[in-house]
Amino acid sequence: MGSKFSKNESYKNKILDLFLSFQKTGLYQNESITDEIDFQQFIKFCDKLENRLIDSPRNIILKELTKKSNKLFDSEPEVRELYRIIGLNEKVNFIILLKYFDTLDFGKLYSKFLILKNKSKYRKMNYQEKVLAINNKKQKMIFRNENINNFNFNNFIGEIESKKKNKCKKIIEELKEIKIKLLTDKNYKNYQKAKFLWDKYKFSNMKKKFNEIDFSIGEDRRLRGNKFEKSKSLDSFKFIRNDFIKKNKKLNKYLFNFFTNCIWIGKNKNKIGEIDLVVTYNKKPIAIAEFKSNCFDIPRGYFQHYYKVKNNNFLQLERNNIVKVNSDIKIYLITLIPDNKSIAATDSKLIKMIGDSLTDMGKYNTNKYHQNFTLTDFLEFRKKVRNKLNFEISPDKFLKKYWQNIIVFKKL
Repeated sequence: MGSKFSKNESYKNKILDLFLSFQKTGLYQNESITDEIDFQQFIKFCDKLENRLIDSPRNIILKELTKKSNKLFDSEPEVRELYRIIGLNEKVNFIILLKYFDTLDFGKLYSKFLILKNKSKYRKMNYQEKVLAINNKKQKMIFRNENINNFNFNNFIGEIESKKKNKCKKIIEELKEIKIKLLTDKNYKNYQKAKFLWDKYKFSNMKKKFNEIDFSIGEDRRLRGNKFEKSKSLDSFKFIRNDFIKKNKKLNKYLFNFFTNCIWIGKNKNKIGEIDLVVTYNKKPIAIAEFKSNCFDIPRGYFQHYYKVKNNNFLQLERNNIVKVNSDIKIYLITLIPDNKSIAATDSKLIKMIGDSLTDMGKYNTNKYHQNFTLTDFLEFRKKVRNKLNFEISPDKFLKKYWQNIIVFKKL
């Protein structure tokens, strides 16, 4: 046991050195000095991040597609018309073009058409729906003191089916009227024109190419995370169990148990999150653990559970096993020493926010890179990050504060 604890201390020290060796982001609340100094730190951080990510597969494909779309914009009047329809007046990064096209407004009339089209398809009631309808009818009849013994429930279901068919017929007639109106609807005509040009100039193929790369990167991270959880759950449980026993020798080793892939249940009995690992003692939860293969994610991993504990939510350990969580439950963070130093060196969700929003502050009509940021732009972005990612405490300060709650593995 002592050997494992001493190794964990050594690994944590290595990660702490790693945290301290990288440029500060200027975004964490505890690192804040002044707005101006935070801003300068942020610009320096973005410069280094850009250099580290410049040869990433995602950046390479984005540059390629941006160059291709810009060339089409310069040479084809119809492409410029496409841009105008979707709300762009100039060349932009391809990721911005995608976002604008995906949010293209096809109008309320076409939106209503799509909803009604889905409702117009007649579908017979399945067995469960019939049982539910009959049970509801029985409850109403019992409430009204009506005799259910001689009631023909087959006819009752037939009447429901007949009403559904008649409703579908009325919707189909309404759809015919909307189709005629769509021929002169400005928003729909613009939508059709944009869609035609999007396909004509192969932007749909370009989008597919980008999405394949983007998905594969996300899938690699997801698989790595799943592998981490599966391969280290038992070892993590043993470490947590031994940690409790180390502090209280009276605890019985055989009364400890653990559960994986558990669920947070809110006060309204709704699912509000997941927990990678729950450790119980004598059937009561005493610890929860979050796996973060990116060690820079550990502060966010802690707070995503901290607030759920604070709000007195419940844990579902198994299908029919929902238990109360005490406020003194211990939260562990389980992470890895990075494979190399070419890592992004920040919270993984922050990288996505930078990729999605940093170039233009979410307006998507200008190419405003971080080099052109003003102090106002930075303050707006910092507020957005802190609200979304709980950037209260930086990874180095978090590690020092919650040293005893961190479990580090050298590799998968």
